[in-house]
Amino acid sequence: MSFMRAIQKMFSRGGSVDDTQVIENFKRVRKRNNDLVVSNFDKADWHYDAIKQKGLDEGQMFVPGGLLLGWLVEKEFLSDEMYELYGEEIDDFLNRNIGPADLYQAMDGKLHQDMLTKEGARFMHYYFSAGNYFNDYENTFNARDGAQYSVADSWNNFEKLSNLLDLRLRESG
Repeated sequence: MSFMRAIQKMFSRGGSVDDTQVIENFKRVRKRNNDLVVSNFDKADWHYDAIKQKGLDEGQMFVPGGLLLGWLVEKEFLSDEMYELYGEEIDDFLNRNIGPADLYQAMDGKLHQDMLTKEGARFMHYYFSAGNYFNDYENTFNARDGAQYSVADSWNNFEKLSNLLDLRLRESG
């Protein structure tokens, strides 16, 4: 059975259907299913073993995700619920009273789809689909082979990475 026939069989509701209608049905179902899937983009505790192995302070496990989270906050890609739950911490971050890693730690060191607006989640799925964030992170800070955990939680590093993330957002369309 051809690929197109298999799709027609899966998504048509009887009768003959042209290819355009089948493809549109496929896209609609795929989009709906993707909207229901919760994706974890990062969790600080995923980095715990690497931090310990390198003999670094535990706070370093919040830096890679924190720099990304801070950018998402500045782009207003966090969901309304996150602003309700962490409004004070977000304001502290935006006023530069706490750094990106501190914000990430305050939000339990987790970054997942439910925390984001639809636009934010769409970008994150695009960007994370091929592991682009961690490649860009390592290249931006010339930090490979475990050195990515030594990157400082600084406003200078945040600005460096934010500039690249702005470019990636423009590229994503």
